[in-house]
Amino acid sequence: MDTEIIVVGVDHTELTGKCFHSLLAYTTEVDYRLVWVDNGSIKDHRQKTAKAFADFPNRLSVWVGRNLGFAGGVNVGLRAIQAMRSPAKFVAIVHNDTMVSPGWLSRMMLAMKGNPKVGIAGLVSSEENADMHSWKEVFRLAGGKAMPNHFGGVAIESKSSFLGSAHKGHTCKTDVVGFFCALIRMEVIEKVGLLDETFDFGVDEDYCFRVSQAGYDKMIVLSAYADHLRGATFGTLFDEMAISEMLERGTEKLKTKHGMSEKSG
Repeated sequence: MDTEIIVVGVDHTELTGKCFHSLLAYTTEVDYRLVWVDNGSIKDHRQKTAKAFADFPNRLSVWVGRNLGFAGGVNVGLRAIQAMRSPAKFVAIVHNDTMVSPGWLSRMMLAMKGNPKVGIAGLVSSEENADMHSWKEVFRLAGGKAMPNHFGGVAIESKSSFLGSAHKGHTCKTDVVGFFCALIRMEVIEKVGLLDETFDFGVDEDYCFRVSQAGYDKMIVLSAYADHLRGATFGTLFDEMAISEMLERGTEKLKTKHGMSEKSG
């Protein structure tokens, strides 16, 4: 087995189902196990999601009785695979509001295998994900390499096909990899440890900083793509004021812990 894929979700059966469907359809050429951490969903939602989860031949599910937050849920999954002495060399963290595209994981793995100093890799995402992973920002950072005129309204398979052809083997360095879809070396997790559960926002920035301190680089794989419906899960659990307060706390915590500012949320 090459990779453990951890998906954390609470309720949102339809959204998680779409995420699972994309993983099942488009995670090819890679031997993987799907680890589903149910972060305290009500029974009806959990049972419906379990039906979609059952389609995966290699799977592990962990039910948590209450919502531990994103970092807490990911850590539950990490502890589970560590306890099982997983032979995987990589761990992929995927938000349940993310839909992957054809070749996403095989392209990321190939890029990381060719760059042994890289500890975490991210990919290109939809324009709606307005941070450093949005396709416009990524191609700006990459020097405008074969930048498409637009991605709006284009099928995810076409986006994957374009990027896979125009940017085969292309990567660019980044300070932060967003954990809506990130691939991490298992050796990095063993050295750096688990996610910091005291963060609501900023957990990915915090972890990337710790990875840098351990001597690893971060990169974006320009040939790999996923749609990210940013806030589709989190935005239904908290109102705008609560989210704003959490963002502020995350920013202050990053400043205190690392002397840095929260960038992507």
